[in-house]
Amino acid sequence: MSTDTEPDTTGPEVLDLDAADLQMLLQRLAAVERRVAELEPLADERDIETLMHRYIEACDHVRKAPYTASMFTVDATWEGANRYVEFGVTTGRDAIEAMFVDTPELLPFTAHWLTNPVITVATDRQSATGTWEVIQAATFGRSNTPVWVAARYDNEFRRGPEGWLIHHIRYADVFVTPYGEGWNTTPYVSPFEGAIDATHTGDADPAA
Repeated sequence: MSTDTEPDTTGPEVLDLDAADLQMLLQRLAAVERRVAELEPLADERDIETLMHRYIEACDHVRKAPYTASMFTVDATWEGANRYVEFGVTTGRDAIEAMFVDTPELLPFTAHWLTNPVITVATDRQSATGTWEVIQAATFGRSNTPVWVAARYDNEFRRGPEGWLIHHIRYADVFVTPYGEGWNTTPYVSPFEGAIDATHTGDADPAA
């Protein structure tokens, strides 16, 4: 019976590297780590874009307040800006959910188109900012007025255990004009107004 010990070939292979090979391997590993560090913010930007697309889908199609509010941090803020300051400032996820419960009465129809995203992710990848230009078709429920809206989102985001969430929305109008009139004629009409007169319908000549 042989007493020679057979070499163990079941374990991990041990690389026999000289100093030059080891240095090259370390350089390649460092290059991979740099590449991953470059790509991680791009993945964050994609995730934030997807979050905003889900938010717009919720506003335009899903229209379920709890679902919409779930995209916000617990201490989030929704803020109207420029002439949309009349929407006020709503703080806290529960309050934002209550706000969206009332939205279908105020805005029974909306269709948003988001363009020109500019997203900046913080170095620690725990927060980010993003701006979007918006074109929106909508109907104001209180006056049954179809309108065109140009606006701008200027938002803040936070990363939590569940991923990226909206922390602060600032929604500023550029113009809000009744369909068929144009922003030169009527640069702003409020969604909180009641029935509007003939000069805001586009159906009658006010000089007639």
